[in-house]
Amino acid sequence: SATVGIAGPHIRSFNSRGVVAVSGKDHTVSKEDMKRVLDAARAVSIPQDRELIHAIPPFGVIDSPVDDEALSGVETVHGWVLDNLGVASVALRVDGAHAATLGYGGSRPDVCSVWPGYPGCDLVGYSGSFDFSTLTACHHLIEVVATDTDGNVRTIAARRVIVSG
Repeated sequence: SATVGIAGPHIRSFNSRGVVAVSGKDHTVSKEDMKRVLDAARAVSIPQDRELIHAIPPFGVIDSPVDDEALSGVETVHGWVLDNLGVASVALRVDGAHAATLGYGGSRPDVCSVWPGYPGCDLVGYSGSFDFSTLTACHHLIEVVATDTDGNVRTIAARRVIVSG
């Protein structure tokens, strides 16, 4: 593994935000409203002498379960996710297949004290339940996948767990 840094006056980063009117009569945000605001945020003006070289995907961890933990029945999967633009969704995959959408927005001041300045701090925790008894009794791979508000998707962490009968 390696960490590479690029610096100089030719390197510049920026965040983009989108603003749209909420279209629902009861003022609830619909999926179409989310799509329109993401499209608006992506519509950025880049000067001709500049080039977009990288969009930063989300990052984070699985706090629980831990590697090789024995699981049975309904268990909670939780951790945290950060992104420079904000997190749109967090999902659980089991053996490569979508298993559950995880709730995002739990309080995690411990994370934001280490990683300050990210959108939504301190509300960067995720959590959700999955019924592991629906799986065969053997080793399984769980993954947490995060999508940011710019559409970048990343598997932020994976764990091998043991489902017991």
